[in-house]
Amino acid sequence: MRYSKIFLYAPLTFDVIGSYEQERRKGSSREAAIKTLVDCFKEELMDEEDHSAIQIGIAIALCRKNELTVPVQREAICAIDAIIASGGWGKDGDRLLLELKQHLESGSCLGVSAHYSRERIYIPDWRLGDTFIHRFSQPASLKMGLGGQFIVLRKVGGYLDQDGHHMQLVYCTVCSADTIPGTSAELRELGFLRMMKHGKKFDYLGQLYFKSKKDEERWGLDKIGRFPDAGAPDDASIEDPRVSMPLFGMLRHQDSSTLHYEELVCQLIRSCGINRPSHSGS
Repeated sequence: MRYSKIFLYAPLTFDVIGSYEQERRKGSSREAAIKTLVDCFKEELMDEEDHSAIQIGIAIALCRKNELTVPVQREAICAIDAIIASGGWGKDGDRLLLELKQHLESGSCLGVSAHYSRERIYIPDWRLGDTFIHRFSQPASLKMGLGGQFIVLRKVGGYLDQDGHHMQLVYCTVCSADTIPGTSAELRELGFLRMMKHGKKFDYLGQLYFKSKKDEERWGLDKIGRFPDAGAPDDASIEDPRVSMPLFGMLRHQDSSTLHYEELVCQLIRSCGINRPSHSGS
């Protein structure tokens, strides 16, 4: 089955899968990698909702290479039952959970520990809620009066593309040097950059992809904190992450027509605006 839609309802599962894959590509055994995950996400495991998402994430990580174990299978099935018992994910989400439960119960993914190549795909060290800023410097942003201000990017999920690359899903906004957020409430007060109109609602997800650590550094991002509970815009649509707004502009060379991501953000501010909770306009 396709697992990408799970990330829409439980974005933490994406971090779990990425962390598991990282550990296996470092040379850890299946069991050692699972233990590392439990240690890494020990705070999240104390939360009932996050606990279920992590158990499902571990199961999916193992299912991707048909190396699911019976204990992980049982934990994930119990997690699915717990989510549904506590109110579920809505009609479409519950259908997805039941499909996953049936898939796990079939045992089709049970198997021996799989081989992971040391030639690993780059996985950024980004956790759910990690928030970064980048100072505007491009001519287009200066013309808009954004000089000295910052783009703010907060990770809210992710997905694996068809080649297994780890795509980061973010909400975006803008702040001044005086309003760089230090709390989830302050971040939420900055609002959310709309990406495009979607029926009566808006799409808000942007996506980033880094080929390597060096490539990531070219974006000029500075981490300011981790705010996983800063929430989502009230009028957000349910988006397919694979078609979210590509903020890929740092890959540009001078002869490329791809917009620098600063320029794209400027265009989006002009065309769609920022939804700020404190007032109705952009």
